[in-house]
Parts: sequence; C-alpha cells; structure tokens
Amino acid sequence: MVKRHNGLVRAHQKTSLNLTAQKLLLYAFTLKDQDLDKVLEFPVSQFLGRKPGGKDIKNIDNACDQLTSAKIKEGSGVTMEDYESDDFNRKYITLFETIELNKTRVAFKFNRSFKKFLGPSKNFTQYLYSNLKDMKSPHAVRLYDFLIGGVGKYDERKVALNELKAVLGVEDKKSYNNYSTFKNSVLELAVNSINETSDINLSYQALRMMGRKYTHIHFMFSKKTIEPQLNLSKEQRLSPENKLKVEAMRSMGLSNAIINSTIEELLVQQNGNCIDITPMPEAKAKPQPQQQDLFNQEPTMSPKEIEFQEKISKLAVRLKELGITQAVIKKAQNRYSQNPKWGIWKEINDTKMAIRDSQNFPNKHTLKKFIEEE
Repeated sequence: MVKRHNGLVRAHQKTSLNLTAQKLLLYAFTLKDQDLDKVLEFPVSQFLGRKPGGKDIKNIDNACDQLTSAKIKEGSGVTMEDYESDDFNRKYITLFETIELNKTRVAFKFNRSFKKFLGPSKNFTQYLYSNLKDMKSPHAVRLYDFLIGGVGKYDERKVALNELKAVLGVEDKKSYNNYSTFKNSVLELAVNSINETSDINLSYQALRMMGRKYTHIHFMFSKKTIEPQLNLSKEQRLSPENKLKVEAMRSMGLSNAIINSTIEELLVQQNGNCIDITPMPEAKAKPQPQQQDLFNQEPTMSPKEIEFQEKISKLAVRLKELGITQAVIKKAQNRYSQNPKWGIWKEINDTKMAIRDSQNFPNKHTLKKFIEEE
C-alpha cells in the first residue's frame, strides 16, 4: 500500500519526474518503517517484480539521479494574484537526503523536512501500488496519485488548470500555455493510460470559467468492476501490455507451446514472482514434460527473432498512445511482421513531433491512412 500525507499528494513538483522516478518515489512510501534516522531499503527485484537486467539498472540509476535533486513546492503562488498578495508563502522541499543503488537494492534516507509528512495517522491518501505499476506515462502516475483519494467518496472533481500543471510539474513549460498542446502531450496520454491499466475509469472536460481561455479541468471518475481472478483464464489475467506481446507472437505464427510458456512467465513477472496456485483440473498429478521457457531456454527463436517480436509489441504500444484503434494496430503489426523495412516508425515519430509542436499534420488520421494503404 502507498500511504502519503495529503500535503504531499497536493504538493507542486518543480519539474516533472520521468516514469521510473515517479514509480520509485511512490514505492518508497509503501515501506512501513519510515524512520528519518534510518536508511530504508528494498530489493530492486521487488520493485520491478522480476530479476533486473542491465537496462533496468540504468533506468533506475537515472531515476535515482533525478530524485536526489527533485523538489516539491508547498504553499501559495499559482497565479499572479497569489504572488502579489501579502500572504504569499512558498517552501521548497528536497525529497531525499541520500539515495544509494547497487545491482540488488535501493537504499535511501528521506530529507528531515519530511518529518511531518511521514507515517500519517490522519489526512492521508492510501492505495495499492499495483494499481499504477503498469502505467506508461509519468503524468498518469502523478495524476492517479492526485485524484485517487476522492474515488469512492465522490465521483467528480474540478481542478484549476494552473494548479493541475503545477501538480504535474509542467507549470513552467511555456509550450503548455497552449491548452491544445497540454491536452495532446500530457493530459490525454495520462487519462488513457489510467483507463487502460488502473482500477478506475477516468474522463474529463475542459471548462471556461472566465473569458475565452480554458481555466479548469472537470474530472469524472469511478471504480472499475473487477471480475474475480479465479474466473479468468491465464491469458485474460495478463496486463494490457503483456496481452499485446502475446498477440504479436501469434501474428508471427509461433507455436502454442512457446506462447503458453511465455504466458506463464509473464504472469510470474506480472505478479511479482508469485506462484500461480489456480488448481489444475486433473484429479491426480501427472508427470509434466520439461516446460519451454522463452526467456531462459536454449532459444527456440533466434535473438534476432526475439528482438523483432519485442519491436512488434512496442509498435502496438506506440500506436495506442497516439489514439489508433485496436483493429488498425493489428493491421500495422501484420504489415510490419511481413516487411520489417516498412516505414511505420518514421511516420510515428513524425506524428509525435507534430503533436508536440502543435502542428495539424501529420496526425493520427494521416497515420491511420498510411497504415491502411496497400
């Protein structure tokens, strides 16, 4: 359980943290013994839910580097009226005193200024870390943390646009003064990620409370109805990202034996190396043939084939981020699997750059047309 004082939940970020840094920060608040005089630690494998590789350590290293200099802003100062007020007050708080990382563990000490925020007995927000661990947008993680305290108590919340930008750490980015840019580059991606991977349904509406500019975001949310896990097949229990991996493997024509063993491995990773205890239908245990392990066996696929399968999975993720429908994504995966030199990645990058620069073309509609052209 992530347990955070509401002062931290509502605090402004000076800058936006990357995805791993956001998750690492919130994971630190799952530790129960938050003593300022002690070095707190947890295994890297526990944070990841699997054994780390070199790329994982590099990502966590970059995240730790960000967190050592990250600050939150507490107090007033969101609008010019706040700055001109005699009651103006602002405090900048560094999050951590030290962070240490090696191949197996993360160890850290909170800044002593955090004393009033640690181990709160009232005025706090609490939720399962697993509800956000599969999110692919750093702003989704922060937005979920900011809104989840109200889910179940009420079904809507109105937030000033400047306040929302400050909470997400993008208040000082001039490009986001344009609402369309902020919506396409931050808000839409965050909301989509929350809806796809978390335990809540989230929607929003931009409001003009004064003048012609958007000033507030009206969020509407509700808890999802979750079916009992025992009623779901193993493949249905996979996260959305892992389901895309399995779909990509099927599109490549891989055998059911390889796909089924991969599903088993993905479930282990997804559940934090927990053992699947769903009872087998056989009344008596039968000797099982040695199971193929896609990640640790003498490879049935070559390294190039495995790398290409990962690219097909990433293709689906990138297209979904841009708002492409599942049917078109499937067609893109099939075309790419048949022709690895197909220029889809350039089209994706051009579309992302256009969205970032508030250009009308190319967009998701021209990208869809490119995919569907024979």
